Amino acid sequence: SVMEKTVARNLYAQARARGKAAGIVRTNSQTMETFRTEVHVPPGSKVEFELHYQEMMQRKLGEYQHTLHIQPGRLVSLLQVDVYIFEPKGIKFVTAPNTLGEQFSDITKITHTKEKAHVVFKPTLQQQRKCANCTESAVDGVFTVKYDVERESNAGELQVSDGHFVHFFAPSDLTPLSKNIVFVIDVSGSMWGLKMKQTVEAMKAILEDLSMDDYFSIIDFNHNVRCWSEDLVQASSIQVDEAKK
Repeated sequence: SVMEKTVARNLYAQARARGKAAGIVRTNSQTMETFRTEVHVPPGSKVEFELHYQEMMQRKLGEYQHTLHIQPGRLVSLLQVDVYIFEPKGIKFVTAPNTLGEQFSDITKITHTKEKAHVVFKPTLQQQRKCANCTESAVDGVFTVKYDVERESNAGELQVSDGHFVHFFAPSDLTPLSKNIVFVIDVSGSMWGLKMKQTVEAMKAILEDLSMDDYFSIIDFNHNVRCWSEDLVQASSIQVDEAKK
């Protein structure tokens, strides 16, 4: 269960003091994607760890993509990755391109119906080895699943709950509109460190997504205000590379 930080730590400390099996998963507001796990296990105990989380899938270039970093660091007697997909609108296609190495090319299995799909990656102990007699694991990389949903020429999908509604629609036959964008970035002292690093990485990713028909400029501020360009410039590859600097 999710608890306030101090309460969770106190309960964990009390359980440890009594010699009971206990665990705590922590994160902080600056590194939400990084979890720290601490577990106290009595000798001879068996541990099963599950982490449930939600992640928004973003559709890009006509497909959804989900990636999992698999780096066990050793041979695992039972290594299995299951990806379940459920789309009420219907699944158009599901693929799992091999990005882990040639020896894993025929291991992934995919089954799917109109609305559900199941992707399984389950290498045997021998298949995990870097060579026939190696004790090191060759499983070290990113496991990727790509898919898309059926899209009809209608008004999209409407979900209603507790007197509120959400309207989902993603037209596929519209020409992208050109954009005039001014990015305003806070570079004051409160942003230095991890916040600024994340801002720079996000800014570079956003610039990569601009099209040639877009025009942009960048303003940063602390106690002063600075303009990267007084005028909006075309998002050509040259200008984007200059802006990244």
